[in-house]
Amino acid sequence: MIVTLSISLMRGVQDAPAAAYGDTTALGARELWNLGSVIGLEVGGAPFFLHEATGEGLTIPLASPSVIAQTTLRVEVLIDDPEDFIDKAVAAGATDSGDGV
Repeated sequence: MIVTLSISLMRGVQDAPAAAYGDTTALGARELWNLGSVIGLEVGGAPFFLHEATGEGLTIPLASPSVIAQTTLRVEVLIDDPEDFIDKAVAAGATDSGDGV
C-alpha cells in the first residue's frame, strides 16, 4: 500500500502580507497563493505558510507572536489514514491527547 504523507509548516504572524514581503525580500521566497490572512510561499521548492493569528474559541487557535513574545509555528501532518498514523505513534510511546493535536 502506498501512503501519501506530507508535512506542512505554518508560521503564525501578526501581518501576513508584511511577513510575506519580508520573506520574499530576505529569503527569495516565491508566493504560491495569497488569501490575505493566509499566504503560501516556497523557498527552493520547499513550501511553507504564513497565517495571521486566530482568535480564541477556535478548535486550534494560533497565537500571535507579538502577544506571547515568541515565535509560533504549527506543524501539520497530512496523511491518507490519520487514525492509523496516530495508532502507530501511540503504540511507539506517544501520548494521544484526544483532541487531534
